[in-house]
Amino acid sequence: MKREFIRKITFVVMCLTVLAVFTTSCRDDDEPAKHTLKFAITGTYTGDLVATLTYGSETSAEGGTENIAKLPWNKEVEVTGAYAMGIGAMTWNKSGKKGETAIIKMYVDGKEVKSTTATADNDGDIFSNVMQYTGGN
Repeated sequence: MKREFIRKITFVVMCLTVLAVFTTSCRDDDEPAKHTLKFAITGTYTGDLVATLTYGSETSAEGGTENIAKLPWNKEVEVTGAYAMGIGAMTWNKSGKKGETAIIKMYVDGKEVKSTTATADNDGDIFSNVMQYTGGN
C-alpha cells in the first residue's frame, strides 16, 4: 500500500511540475536566463530515505527517485528559462528512530525558496509534505 502511495505522489508531483512549466510566462528577450536548482535534505534522521524529485524548464521535464542512505544529501541541476521544481521524502522500512528529523529545502540560484521539516513517527518512518516552486523567465 505504501508503494502505491509513493507512485501516486510521484505522478501528482510530475503532473503539477509540467503544468507549472507551461503556465509560467516566458522572457521577452532572446536569451532565457539560466538557473541552478538545488534540492537538499539535512537533519538527524539515521534511516534510509527515498526522495521523489521533479524539475523542468521550457524545454524539458525530469524526475525520479533518489535513494538516500545518509544525511546530509543534495542534488543540483541546471535549467534555462521558466522552471518548476518539487520534492517529497519518505521511508516505510522502519529504519529510523522516533523523533528524528529530516529538513528538506529547495534553492534557486543559491537562495532558499522553500523548506519543510518531517519528523519520524513511532515506527521510525518519515513522510514529508510535497513541496513545489515555480519561477524564472
